[in-house]
Amino acid sequence: MSTEQSQDDEQTVLVSEKTINTLPAGTVLEEFEILDIIGQGGFGIVYRAFDRTLEREVALKEYMPLGFAVRETGSTVVKSIQHLDTFEAGMRSFINEAKLLAKFRHPSLLSVHRFFEANNTAYMAMELYENPTLKEYLEKLPEPPSENWLKSLLKNLLDALTVIHAENCYHRDISPDNILILKKDEPLLLDFGAARHVIQDKSHIPTTIFKVGYAPIEQCGEFESQVSKQGPWTDFYALGAVIYYAIMGKKPISAVSRALHDPLESLASIPSLQKKYSQDFLIAIDRSLAFNPTDRPQNVDEFKKLLGLNNQSGRRSSDQKNGGKKESHKIPVFLSLLLVVMLSTGVWLGLQGKLDMLFSDNSEIINLTLGEAQDCLEQAKFECAFAKVDTVLDIDPDNVQAQRLYEEAHSIHRTIQKNISDAKTCLNLARFDCVITKAENILQLDPDNLHAKTLRHKAITQHEQYLKLTGALAEANECLETNNFECALSLSDIVLNLDPKNEPAILIQKEIAGKKDTINTALQQGRSCLKKSQFGCVQEQLNKVFGLDPDNAQAQALENQLKISRQQYLTIQKNLNDAKACLQKAQYECAISKAEIVLNFAPNNRQANTIRDTATEKQRKALEKAWKDSILE
Repeated sequence: MSTEQSQDDEQTVLVSEKTINTLPAGTVLEEFEILDIIGQGGFGIVYRAFDRTLEREVALKEYMPLGFAVRETGSTVVKSIQHLDTFEAGMRSFINEAKLLAKFRHPSLLSVHRFFEANNTAYMAMELYENPTLKEYLEKLPEPPSENWLKSLLKNLLDALTVIHAENCYHRDISPDNILILKKDEPLLLDFGAARHVIQDKSHIPTTIFKVGYAPIEQCGEFESQVSKQGPWTDFYALGAVIYYAIMGKKPISAVSRALHDPLESLASIPSLQKKYSQDFLIAIDRSLAFNPTDRPQNVDEFKKLLGLNNQSGRRSSDQKNGGKKESHKIPVFLSLLLVVMLSTGVWLGLQGKLDMLFSDNSEIINLTLGEAQDCLEQAKFECAFAKVDTVLDIDPDNVQAQRLYEEAHSIHRTIQKNISDAKTCLNLARFDCVITKAENILQLDPDNLHAKTLRHKAITQHEQYLKLTGALAEANECLETNNFECALSLSDIVLNLDPKNEPAILIQKEIAGKKDTINTALQQGRSCLKKSQFGCVQEQLNKVFGLDPDNAQAQALENQLKISRQQYLTIQKNLNDAKACLQKAQYECAISKAEIVLNFAPNNRQANTIRDTATEKQRKALEKAWKDSILE
C-alpha cells in the first residue's frame, strides 16, 4: 500500500508516515490508547488506536488544522488569536461531520462509532480499514476495468450518496484516494475531507477544500459565487472524474481550465473506448462531467437512469420472484381509482353489493400482506414479518398460512439468537472453529446479520493471534530448553506484546530471570574463589553456570583465568620447592633465582621473599668468611 498522501488526504488506510504535531504512542484519550499514526492531512491526523472498552482497534481522527494550530504538551493551541474564530468554526464543522457520519447507515459509507472533545480539540473514532484505495487498486490492474465492474462501483456509491443527499448533505471530496475497495470489490466512501452540511445561513463555515481534476467549477474558489450553488450535481462531477480516471488512467483537466475554452475530450467520441464500453455508458459519464452544473444529472435517480441502473436494485421485486408475471392478488389500479371516486363523492351507483362481494372476505388484503410478510422473512426482517403476520391474524385469527409464517419467523429468529449465544460462548472458550460455524449458520439465514459478521471477524482475528502466540511460545520453550535465553526472552516479549497477561510467557520470563540470577551469583562466587586461589570452588561455580548456559561468555573468561591461575600456582609452588631445596644445600644463587621467579608472579609472596632474603644474607656471610679465610692463609 502506498505511503504517499497529498496535503488534503485524510484517509483511514494504513501508511507508515511519521509527521509533526502527532500524539505519541501510548497516549490515552477517553477509552482509546494511541498505537501509531496512520496519516495526516490538512485538517486532521488519523491514528491507529485501541478501544479498551470494546477491545478492538479503531481509526481515531483528530481535528488538527496545520495552517493555524500547533501541538503544545499534548493540547492543540491556536497559533494566533486572529485564527481563533476560524479554528472554532472548523472544529464545529468537524463535530458536525462526525454527527452526520454516525447518523448514516450504509455499507458504502464510513462507520463512526463516537466522537468527543479533548486536548482543546475534537476526535472521532471510526472503523479501521486496511484495504487498498481505488487508486491503488486500479494501478495494479493490467487494463482498465470493465463497464459492468464500473457500473457496480457506481451503483454502490450512488446508493450511498442517496443516503447523504437525503439529509441535504454533499460529500464534495470524492476521488480515487477517498474510496476504499473492500472484499468482493465493494467500495467504501471515506469520511468527508471537505463535506459541509447544507443549512441556511452557513456563511461562517470555512471555504471548501477541493481537489484539482475532481472538483467542478462551483467548488473552485472565486468561481463559487459566479456559478450555480453546490448540490448533488457537484458529487456527480467528482464521480464522473473518478470513472474518467479509471478508464483513461489520468484525471480530467482542472475545471478552472475549462472556463473559457473547454478542451476536455468527450469519452463517447474516442474510438478506442467504443470497443470496450457502450455508447450510453460513455455519454452518461460525459454528462456527469459537463462544465455547466445544469447540464449534469440533477439527482441520483436521473444519473442512474442515464447509466441504465434503474432496474439493478438489490431487492427482488414481486414480478422477478414470479418469473415476470404480475401478482394476481393485487387490486387493479382502475378499481382502486373507481373506489376512491365513489367514496369521495358518496355515490355508490348501485354497485355497493358488488363491492361488498369483492372485499367482504378481505382476501385481497390478506394475500397482499402475506406476500409482504414472506418478503420480509426472506430478507430476515423479522420485526417486519411479525408485524405483517399480526395484521393478517387480526383480520383472520385462524389463517393457517399466517400462523405458519409466524412460527417460521419465530423459529428462524430463535435459531439465530441461539447461534449468536453459542458463538459468544465458543469465543470465550477460544473455540474459534465453533464460532465461525455458528456465524456461518446465522449468515445463511440472515446474510447481513451484523452480530454474526462481528463474531466471525473476532474469531478469525483471535485465531490468527492464537496461532501466532502458540507458535511463539513453542519456539520460546525450545530456546529455553537449549538455554538460549536471548531467543526465549525475545519470543516471550512478542507474546506479551500481543497478550500482556499470557501466563506461559510470564512463567518463561520468570524462569529466565531466575536462571540469570543463579548464573550471576555463581560468577560472583567464582571470581571471589579465584582471588583466594580456591580453584576447586571456582570450578564448582563454573559447572553451575555452564549447566545453565553452556555458551556464557563471562564463564568462559573466568575459566580461562582459572587455567592461567592454576598454571601460575603450579609454577610458583615448583619454584618455591626448588628455592627451599637450594637453600638447604647452601646453593644460594639457585635459591635467590628461584625465589625471584616466584616474586615475578606474586610480588608479595612471603615465602619467596623470606627465602630470597635468607639466601642473600647467608651468601653474604659465606663470602665474608671466605674472604677472611683467604687473608689468614
